[in-house]
Amino acid sequence: MPFITQGKTNWKYILIVVILAIIVGVILWCCLKSPEIEFPPVKLEEKVIITTDKTEYEFSEIVKITVKNNSNKSIWDFGVCGGSPWWDLQKLEENEWKELNFSFPSLESSSAIPEEPKEIKVICDFIVCEKPELSELKPGSEIIGEWDLSRSICEWPLKPVGIPETEPTPVERGTYRVFIVYGFNKDFSSPEREIVYSNEFKIKEKKEVISCSDDLDCPVKMKCEDNICVDVGCVEEGRGLPFIGPPEYFEHITTECCEGLTAIAHSASHDPNKNCEPTGILGVGRVCTKCSNGECGIGETKCNCPEDCK
Repeated sequence: MPFITQGKTNWKYILIVVILAIIVGVILWCCLKSPEIEFPPVKLEEKVIITTDKTEYEFSEIVKITVKNNSNKSIWDFGVCGGSPWWDLQKLEENEWKELNFSFPSLESSSAIPEEPKEIKVICDFIVCEKPELSELKPGSEIIGEWDLSRSICEWPLKPVGIPETEPTPVERGTYRVFIVYGFNKDFSSPEREIVYSNEFKIKEKKEVISCSDDLDCPVKMKCEDNICVDVGCVEEGRGLPFIGPPEYFEHITTECCEGLTAIAHSASHDPNKNCEPTGILGVGRVCTKCSNGECGIGETKCNCPEDCK
């Protein structure tokens, strides 16, 4: 659309330009005059973690418990009430976590006759603390505790009626986890409290050490190594399962694939270059593999695992 047509001004063009200029001006004016948008401050992750040094323990071992404050604030708790530890404990029972209200026993010495040696007894003292003194764990710091599993514990009812009594008892085997309750200020109340749980860990009975000179000296599913009976274990990926031998031979060797593996025909039992025809080779048996995981892995061919190997 020319601005000048045959010596005359094109007013329609001028009107369009003026309208566009007004629209652009209004938009710019609104943007400059509107208040700045305030975004909420980004909250740093307040991460407090609690871990144990292992996931399996025997009754004679010590559980090492570590709490790390990786947040940018101090956390408060770790008050010790009587014989109770600064951490709490839960046990997995029937697929539910149940809290254990427990303390460590104390020593009591007594004697009816002053001249005689005092008798030392391990007892459970029920000590009620209305508000134990809180402790501070500063940012970037950690606290470490130990739980000696060889030491008995005093387990108390969660809702005692009257004056409860209990006797020291050994720790039961099972699956446990520890936890702490904390707050980000010294006077935190229940609604403000945070709870963090550790990894799960198992407490199992101490295995009896059995001496041996050969496999036949060991119980079933155990073999002799360095004159000590040990578990036979499992067959790893790519290794074959035993299939020939006397019955007593199978009692002391591993006959199962490790978890996540599947036993399939050995790759030597069929020839991939001859349409997977049987090779007739004896003594090959089956092999443990990851067949059906979408990858052609160790011990797999297009003959024994066509879904993975093309």
